[in-house]
Amino acid sequence: ELEDSDKMDEDSKIIEELRVTIERQRLHILQLEKALKQEVAKKEEIKNLKSDELQKSQETIKGLTQKVANFMSIVDSKNIELQNLQTALGQYYAESEAKERLAKRVWCSKRTIAKLSESLKAANQALECL
Repeated sequence: ELEDSDKMDEDSKIIEELRVTIERQRLHILQLEKALKQEVAKKEEIKNLKSDELQKSQETIKGLTQKVANFMSIVDSKNIELQNLQTALGQYYAESEAKERLAKRVWCSKRTIAKLSESLKAANQALECL
């Protein structure tokens, strides 16, 4: 009976140690579950922040893309305007050169007319003297 009593005492100690171990493990599991929930919540928050940041970045990119398209359109219209101005300037220079040539011809014609007029006067005076 003593042996049985010792055996029971020993079994009781083992059972108590197992209960303590189980309780410690249960507390540890609860701590791990709590930590896991916190990490999952943090991860979800980070995911949401990244999603928001991605959406803002996409909106920024969309806005910038639109601005680039607008600027390209402006540049294209300015290029057309520049081509038109260059064409007009070319025509202006051509007309200016033509005007200079005509002005020289007019000046030469006036000189010729003046010389002919002098010759005519001289001829008229010579005829009057006869």
